[in-house]
Amino acid sequence: PEKIKISSTRPAGAVNAIEGEVYDIAYLGDMTVYHVRLDDGHVVRASTMNAARLAEDPLSWNDRAWVSFRPDAGVVL
Repeated sequence: PEKIKISSTRPAGAVNAIEGEVYDIAYLGDMTVYHVRLDDGHVVRASTMNAARLAEDPLSWNDRAWVSFRPDAGVVL
């Protein structure tokens, strides 16, 4: 899915959520891209828009993080 969210805590009520470790962060001005290595070795990329100078839920390298998406976010191509 393209609409992947990232947070430091498990989202309440999320059915499609998995935990991993932030191993790379790319700050691109208006957005930040996080690469999260899951416990099974797969890598998930999640992007967040930088609407404020300081994030409310900051993540850094080696932090544990949750990636999640809504059940209707998947699209078959």
